[in-house]
Amino acid sequence: EACQDIPTKMMGSPPMLHKAPLSSVAHELAAELEESIHLSVVDLEEKLESVSSEKSRLSEVVEQHRKELTNSQELLTMKDQEMKQLECTLQENIKQLGEKEE
Repeated sequence: EACQDIPTKMMGSPPMLHKAPLSSVAHELAAELEESIHLSVVDLEEKLESVSSEKSRLSEVVEQHRKELTNSQELLTMKDQEMKQLECTLQENIKQLGEKEE
């Protein structure tokens, strides 16, 4: 196995070198990296699912508000037409009263 010099330092003493098998260090680092990546992927998948769920919920809320707004606009249009009809009726009644007084 290939070896790598890894500096180690004891308190108050100059750096000392010891030999560690390079392949075992590489395998250990690769395993740690793989585990870290796996945990990151799992975390991101959970966040994506949460965001997707929240997006779906908000889409439903937006759609409900859109329907309510449409209903309110239709109701407002109907009330506006009723007011115009009442205004015409009132003007007609005022005109008829004026004619009766003459």
